[in-house]
Amino acid sequence: MGTMILGDANVHHEKWLKHSCKTTPAGRQLEKVCKAAGLKQQVRLPTRGPNLLDLVLCDTAAPTNVTARIRDHQMVEACLDLSV
Repeated sequence: MGTMILGDANVHHEKWLKHSCKTTPAGRQLEKVCKAAGLKQQVRLPTRGPNLLDLVLCDTAAPTNVTARIRDHQMVEACLDLSV
């Protein structure tokens, strides 16, 4: 079926996560893990101020929308089309 990992990751990687302010060791490590597992970052807009911290990592297509703000984060909606 597929794999989806989502959450407030608090990692930064300027080249991989487009709205990062820096590149951290955790960001580099997460990118390596995702590449090895075939996971792609689906969220394309900032989710906390100017930064992208709320990630949707998926090995299938999962369209995402950055929606309403709750406190200091914006919600992320991810959609999966699963057929059995």
